[in-house]
Amino acid sequence: MEMTKREKRIQSLVVCIVILLCQFFVFVSGASAESIESKGVVTASVNVREAAGTENLILTTLSTDTVVTILGQTEWEGQIWYHVSFTVDGQEVTGYSHSNYIAVIDEEFEAYLTEQGFPETYKDSLRVLHVHYPNWRFIAVQTGLDWTDVINAESVVGKNLVYYTSDPAYINLEDIDENGNQVGRDGSCWVAASRAAVAYYMDPRNFLTDPSIFMFECLSYTEDAYTQEGVVAILSGTFMSGSYTCADTGETYTYAETFLTAAASSGVSPYHLAARARQEQGTSGNALGLGTVVGYEGYYNFFNIGAYATSTGTAILNGAKYASVEEGTYGRPWTSPYKSITGGAQFLGRSYINVGQDTVYFQKFNVVNTASLFNHQYMSNLMAPASEAKSIKKAYTTEILSGTLIFRIPVYQSMPETAALKPTDIVPDDGGDTGDTGDTGDTGDTGGDTGDTGGDTDPPQTRVVSTSYNMGGGIITGMAEGTAVQDVPNGITVENGSVIVETSVGTLKTEGSVGTGDVVKILKTDSTIHAIYNVIMYGDISGDSAITITDLVLTRKHLLGLSILTGSYYAASDINKDDSVTIADLVLIRKHLLDLSKITQ
Repeated sequence: MEMTKREKRIQSLVVCIVILLCQFFVFVSGASAESIESKGVVTASVNVREAAGTENLILTTLSTDTVVTILGQTEWEGQIWYHVSFTVDGQEVTGYSHSNYIAVIDEEFEAYLTEQGFPETYKDSLRVLHVHYPNWRFIAVQTGLDWTDVINAESVVGKNLVYYTSDPAYINLEDIDENGNQVGRDGSCWVAASRAAVAYYMDPRNFLTDPSIFMFECLSYTEDAYTQEGVVAILSGTFMSGSYTCADTGETYTYAETFLTAAASSGVSPYHLAARARQEQGTSGNALGLGTVVGYEGYYNFFNIGAYATSTGTAILNGAKYASVEEGTYGRPWTSPYKSITGGAQFLGRSYINVGQDTVYFQKFNVVNTASLFNHQYMSNLMAPASEAKSIKKAYTTEILSGTLIFRIPVYQSMPETAALKPTDIVPDDGGDTGDTGDTGDTGDTGGDTGDTGGDTDPPQTRVVSTSYNMGGGIITGMAEGTAVQDVPNGITVENGSVIVETSVGTLKTEGSVGTGDVVKILKTDSTIHAIYNVIMYGDISGDSAITITDLVLTRKHLLGLSILTGSYYAASDINKDDSVTIADLVLIRKHLLDLSKITQ
């Protein structure tokens, strides 16, 4: 008897259901019977398929360091495939991926995270770090403080500062004087940070990555954990990269040796001391590091201790006064770099590290030393911890990184479910290029243990804006090959000031072209220095304002270890701007010379 069309449709539907059920039970039968889900980290880009096996449909591709939940496992052609779950745009997705590309987080580490009391929103980042560095230890510091209360306290005007060329979203635009001008809170260059910027830089979840995690590294001294080469690496490209002679003793020391000596006597990591000095002094050094403060010549203060502006003096002047105290604490007066570095290290050890402020984060944001909560904060530069973390990581050898490092990470109560956004993701960009909003370390943070440090009262105030170049963090980029010296001021608008160009040795440059190693200085109306920017022209490693075969050779010698590039010249050879010079940069220079692709500034 022939079936009707309706009966045929029903039969087809039944067959489809049976097939789907069979496939379902095949998948389930191949899956692990484990009822406890495991976490895994993707170790290399991997496809997620509809079912186990390479012939099945690809649902999506997961990138390296993605964290997944492993629901079970199945076998296909003798190979293990994981049944994984993950979230995409707020939606949970499940599928199958080859086990070779997913590292399973061991139960012991998972139990440790729970025992420490890390919130779930911290754990994925720590799982990724654990896969790369299994010997690292993460300690949850339960502050007991409410998140909103913390941000309120740290958002007090003047407590946290950013460089004036930062994106407006990072600046407290309501902190203006009666004329509508932004108030300088530590000289004219450092202004009050916005509440959004404070929240972003204080939220630990934004920095549980490599190398930012180093802002949480415990900074107490560890025997035999440091090398002179590591300290040299941190100081490379700065005025502290060589040696100095003490005027009062005639003895000559290298800065690297001095930091190692200071570390052993103070109980503070020499890597931290060197990174801190670089953060405070910048590449060229301020008057405190050079011992040239007018009226206090010969007194040094490498860590800018006590250097905060008051109604009776600038930050630099107060820092010099602190260094000059006769028979003062910490070996003062500091009449040499040696005395300043060793005495300053003692100050850091006794005043911060030994009272619980033993990470860069806790020294910037005092949420642990209850005797002076939200005060007794070493630096005012809001971005300093992120900047110093990079310097610390660069100093560590592979051997040190593979060992046991300890990180103390704060946890707050009533934190938002997601990490605080970057200010630029909250406040729309006004379209202007106002400078680098990232690492401001190499401009020299003159902030000490500050609260509201007052403003710069020296009129008229100098303002700098450029739509032609990128100016921030002590560097200027964006200049094309062959840019003439006389054309540089045309790309920079200076209110109450002027622009000059100098060579790397400080000689005024009035003709020719600007290249890597040159310096652009912004002068105030009284001819004193307002700001200094080191020129970086990507691909111009020789500093002749042109990208030639010479630059290719210099980069190749660096890669071979025959002639090491430092400072601006190293930065100029980082063509792809990934913070390292590799063969990839050499290839980009070669392509530029062959007209296959052009290096962008």
